[in-house]
Amino acid sequence: MSRTSDKSTHVVAATNPIYGAVNFIVLALPPGWRLVASNLPPDIEKVVRHGRVQWVTVGVSRNYAVNRSRGSLVEITVKIREKAGKNVKLGGEYRVNGHNAFYTLGEEKIGFIHRKKLDTIVVGFYCDTTNRYLEIKIRGSRLRGIAEEVLDYLRLSTCH
Repeated sequence: MSRTSDKSTHVVAATNPIYGAVNFIVLALPPGWRLVASNLPPDIEKVVRHGRVQWVTVGVSRNYAVNRSRGSLVEITVKIREKAGKNVKLGGEYRVNGHNAFYTLGEEKIGFIHRKKLDTIVVGFYCDTTNRYLEIKIRGSRLRGIAEEVLDYLRLSTCH
C-alpha cells in the first residue's frame, strides 16, 4: 500500500569543507519517526551535481531514527558507491523512486562477548540519473514487526 500524505521525510545530508552541502538521500519513513545524526561523521569521497543539488556518489552516512511513541530506536546506514556492474540482488524485488530495487529482511549478530541479534532490513538499488548504487541498511530490535510498514515508506524516498 502506497502512502504519500502522511510520510515523514528526512534529508540525509552533510556539509563538507571541499564540496559544501551534499545529499545522500531523502528518506521517507513512517509518521512519528525522527532522524537523529550519529556521533560518527559521514564519509564523503565523491559527489555529482544534478540540477541545483549535489549528491554523494561515494560515501557512507550513519544515523538513527527514533519513534518515541513506540519506544523504538533503529540505526540507519546509507552506503553509496559508483555503479559497479549490475544491481546486486539481495532478496525480494522492490521499487524506490521509480528504480528497480531489491530488499532482504534478516538478523545480524553484534557484539563480541554479549552477542545480541538485531533485525535488519537492507534495500539496494541503482539510480541511473546520478549513476550511483545506494544501499540502505536499517537495524534494530523489534524491527521485524514493522518491516512491511517501513518498506512501504522507503519506496517513497528520493535519490535525485
